Amino acid sequence: MNKFIYIQPQIVGNIENWGYAYYSDLIENDNIASAVRYGYRVLGHDDFIIAEIENKRLVCLYNLDGKKRTDKKEFNGVKEEFYFD
Repeated sequence: MNKFIYIQPQIVGNIENWGYAYYSDLIENDNIASAVRYGYRVLGHDDFIIAEIENKRLVCLYNLDGKKRTDKKEFNGVKEEFYFD
């Protein structure tokens, strides 16, 4: 069964050399709505995305409204940051 976690992207670096780092406590939720509620509760704001995980494999990233995100660089960055397959 797939699980869902919140991911908080953060810009790191300076104006000339920057990139993204990603943070999460990796607490798994059973669906997107639960992950969104949990992310709001933990972070206190809506500056995060949702990741779908299946057996330590990153399946997909979602906006808070459940729409799939399609940025491959973002997907690979999250995958690398958390050592997902």
